[in-house]
Amino acid sequence: MTSERIAFLRKTSRKEYVINAFNQHEGMRNRAQWLIAIGILLALAAVLLGYSVGSNTSVGTGVIAAPTVLVSCIFGAIGMKRKANELDMLLMSAYPDWKELIED
Repeated sequence: MTSERIAFLRKTSRKEYVINAFNQHEGMRNRAQWLIAIGILLALAAVLLGYSVGSNTSVGTGVIAAPTVLVSCIFGAIGMKRKANELDMLLMSAYPDWKELIED
């Protein structure tokens, strides 16, 4: 561990640590949603780029690339959401009093 990380852990209370961890996991879920949106845009761009070039090979490449990009982004997003859920469960098991720690 770096000295900055150790200093951060020394000055952070259990409550702050748990709340920050849950917030980071929620951020991971939000990034997963954005990954799906980016995948849709990239797939659409691949198809439109293929049609704008106009040759048959370009259209075929765009049509093949679009679902590949979209599926990759969707599976990446599913993996990110699953990882965030796993981290939440790990945090809950490490801090059995997590409900009291996140209360205002």
